[in-house]
Amino acid sequence: GLTRFVDTSLIVTSLKDIGTAAETAESLYGAFSSIVISLMDMPPSLITPLAISLLPNLAQAFAAKDKLKAYSTIDSSFRVGSLIAFPCTFGMACVSGGIIRILFKEEYIAGTNLTNSQVCESALSIVSVSIFFLAMIAITNSILQAWRKEIYPIVSALCGIIAKIISEYFLLRIPGLGINGA
Repeated sequence: GLTRFVDTSLIVTSLKDIGTAAETAESLYGAFSSIVISLMDMPPSLITPLAISLLPNLAQAFAAKDKLKAYSTIDSSFRVGSLIAFPCTFGMACVSGGIIRILFKEEYIAGTNLTNSQVCESALSIVSVSIFFLAMIAITNSILQAWRKEIYPIVSALCGIIAKIISEYFLLRIPGLGINGA
């Protein structure tokens, strides 16, 4: 959603600001958004059904003031979420190049002698660290909604977007990092 809009406007502009040709910057962003972001979004989609299924059980436990059931459900959800998120995080970080080469066609990035897998491999390794945190945020947001604290996930998302804008602005302008700064 909003983070994609931030990426679209910030990545290409920042890469051009450090001297990357416009066509190359657009090709790098295209590879990053279609390969890295799509792969990064896959594991959290496994956690979302778990997070959504928490809402009715937790809401019922909170309404009945049954703290034992609520805490047990919360504990179980974090354990199951971690069992899914940890292997996904480490798997993507360790074998990112292989995953990309299996799933995507090898193409050269315009204006470079690099292929999309060469460019995206390091970016996916870096971004994969966020997979675990995205999974935990999905579960936490469901817990907060069941607890009738709906404003906290919204505030958290806004703070995350602001942090993303600031960090991307500076990291993308470091010539050695390039697209990996996103």
